[in-house]
Amino acid sequence: MRSPFDPALTQRVRQLIADKGRLSLAPEDSRFEGVCPTPEMAAVLNRVAPIAEALYLVMSADGVCSLDERVALRGALRTITDDDLSKPAIAALLDRFDSSFESEGLRESMSRIASQIAGDRDDARATLELATALLVADGDVSDDERNLLQQLAEETGQDPDAALALLG
Repeated sequence: MRSPFDPALTQRVRQLIADKGRLSLAPEDSRFEGVCPTPEMAAVLNRVAPIAEALYLVMSADGVCSLDERVALRGALRTITDDDLSKPAIAALLDRFDSSFESEGLRESMSRIASQIAGDRDDARATLELATALLVADGDVSDDERNLLQQLAEETGQDPDAALALLG
């Protein structure tokens, strides 16, 4: 599957993720304990998890993250981490996102994740750009997806109109 991201965006996000010395401002997520076999992979997982969950939620705006959307999200995670996450780690991420989505609901999950991402403007911007790239990849952006993207922008301190403009 071809990546829906432009190379400049991919490079910027890879740089954010690959900076192993830079920890995520989000607290370590106990849902991912024991998922990674190495400390390096655990660092990448904790760094990318809030961004990945925001992408998952935007793709789930219609109430479900379909198989095609899950495939796209797995591809996005492999792309932005430069294949630093194993298939089992990515599967564990998605399983945990499913559980959180079922227990918290869409809007509540997005508020929780947005509050974690909001502390880092670069992460917030990259998350919005990635979410937009995934949403436009299938050529059909629903009102629910637009509304959730707008919520993500607002709750991360980004300009919602600018985020919606990224949709084209």
